Amino acid sequence: MAGIYETEDGETRVCLNADGTATWNRVGSLHWTDFKYIVRGNNIYLDVKEAPANAKPDYIYNADTKTLDDGQGNIYYFQEIK
Repeated sequence: MAGIYETEDGETRVCLNADGTATWNRVGSLHWTDFKYIVRGNNIYLDVKEAPANAKPDYIYNADTKTLDDGQGNIYYFQEIK
């Protein structure tokens, strides 16, 4: 699940690090947001040590397509590093 994900238009990027830290930014911008995340199944929760059982995930990971869905109409696609 760790890796770099971008929207299809390449405008926004989420980088999930294996250590539980992540960044979100607009591609080409000098501004970004750092946060910590936890994973429960395929659900990713931001800025929490423990998400309550009824919390809505910030992203849902699809292992078949290697995508993140933010639930707001944005799909982030895993970027292969070449």
